[in-house]
Amino acid sequence: MNYEGALKEKLAKVENEIGHENVVKAKAWMSDNLIKIASYNRKHSTSDIKECLRKDANINLTNDEFNCLMFSCDFKPANVDNKEWVFMISSYSPAFVRRLNNY
Repeated sequence: MNYEGALKEKLAKVENEIGHENVVKAKAWMSDNLIKIASYNRKHSTSDIKECLRKDANINLTNDEFNCLMFSCDFKPANVDNKEWVFMISSYSPAFVRRLNNY
C-alpha cells in the first residue's frame, strides 16, 4: 500500500474512533492556527499542540490520532526517531503562539 492509501486507512480508523465531526473540527483548527513554513526556528511538541487543541476545540486526542491528523493536514515532524515528535510550527502564527503563552 502506498503512503496516501495508508494515510486514508489510518484517517478512517481515527474518524471511526473520534467521529467525523471531531476530525473535521480538529483539521480546521490545525489549518487555522498552525502555519507551515520551511524554517526550523520554532519547535513545539505534540503535547503542546494537543493541549491547545483540547482547550480551543474541546477535542482530546491520543498521540497516534493527533499525528495522523497532522499528517493529513500535511504537517510533518522534524524528529521522527524520537519518542515524542516535535513539529516545526511557524513563529509567524500569532494566534497559536498567543494560545501557548496564555496556557
